[in-house]
Amino acid sequence: MTKKEFKEQFTKLARDADRIVITTHVRPDGDAISSALSMQMYLQGHLGLKSEVIITGAKTDIWDKWDTDGVIQWVPDALKVCAGADLVIMLDGGEYKRFGYDEEEFATSSAKKICIDHHPDAPDDFDLVWKDDTAVAAAQLVFELLYKDEKVSAAESEMLVLGILSDTAILRYISPNRARVLGEVEELVRIGNIDIQLLATEIEQISAEEFEIAGECMQNADNVLLDGLPGFTYTYMSCDFYKKYDPETGKRGTLIFMLHFLRKITGYGWGFVVRPVTEKEFSLSFRALPGTVDCQKIAQAFNGGGHKLAAGGEYKTDQKTSAEEICRLVIEKLGEIKQEITVK
Repeated sequence: MTKKEFKEQFTKLARDADRIVITTHVRPDGDAISSALSMQMYLQGHLGLKSEVIITGAKTDIWDKWDTDGVIQWVPDALKVCAGADLVIMLDGGEYKRFGYDEEEFATSSAKKICIDHHPDAPDDFDLVWKDDTAVAAAQLVFELLYKDEKVSAAESEMLVLGILSDTAILRYISPNRARVLGEVEELVRIGNIDIQLLATEIEQISAEEFEIAGECMQNADNVLLDGLPGFTYTYMSCDFYKKYDPETGKRGTLIFMLHFLRKITGYGWGFVVRPVTEKEFSLSFRALPGTVDCQKIAQAFNGGGHKLAAGGEYKTDQKTSAEEICRLVIEKLGEIKQEITVK
């Protein structure tokens, strides 16, 4: 299918629907928020169609600077709401379980389903799918599939660039086969008269609490040389420390540590961070330099997914467990799968 054919089918599905819901994955990042809001702006501004943006989770003030009009509705389970829509547009993910919890009700609903995603994982059942893992962000795909060759407003261009900057650490993580995004960013920057340095502050500026969390990760960090694996760094937030902060702040604090320190120590080109969700459930984030390990394969061993250089998973236990113990268990598992995950 060509991009033109996708756009034609997308437009028909959208115009035929009375109720359109846009959603993205649980615990959304900047690209997820940007692609969802960019989609809402496109439907309204270019097709004259109303839509709802509904995301699983509790509202936090982190995204207020992006969602200035309060468009996003935060609900306990977006899939339940989506099941009652005529058309659901799912962004930055292709598996129903990434968007909510009631997968069965959503899967059997009569809602038409569209997927736009840049992850390599195989998608669930959709009426229209565009998957491209050579794109750096879902926001980039929204631009390429829908906005390209149309008149783009300054507000639309800024929202699209926010998503691209967010998922590339301000254009740091771009490999040769994904370099086309640089030309697209240039086009959007010119349209919106955007100063990337100023716009990046909305992504990179941190709170005092996030700074404390990054410091906790620094204090708990350790470098490991495990036979058969490239050297790696790991760290964690303790459960007691994590309880002091709301989940989104905790997530952002650990991301700051990963951005500035993980993979940057000579001889330790990859690593992971363990962050408590509860005392029985932990989020795992993996990051790697090219030529070390395959983060996607690692994450799949922990019920997760992502990309070769960045991926996430989870670790659940039947009883209260310390984050430090989870690190030990993860390292133990890494030793078992080292041949599969090491880049030859």
